[in-house]
Amino acid sequence: MPNDVTINMFVRLKGYLAWIFDEYMVFYTQSCFLSPLLLFWLQANLKRACQILILLATSLYLQHNQPNKFVTRTPLSSGVHSSKSG
Repeated sequence: MPNDVTINMFVRLKGYLAWIFDEYMVFYTQSCFLSPLLLFWLQANLKRACQILILLATSLYLQHNQPNKFVTRTPLSSGVHSSKSG
């Protein structure tokens, strides 16, 4: 069962995605004179922004709900390696 932090995070993610889509649609409808290349660039940026938000939400979800699944590295005991030449 997801906790309150995760639920709030996904609600915010949904809001961000809706806002990005709304802003894109307003810009698209007001700028029909733009070149197809620029419209393609805007669509690619919208897709990239959505992918970044989804990856961020997934990593936060995993961080909050599975803290023991992550592997941590411990430093070497001495931290200094000496080599003998001779």
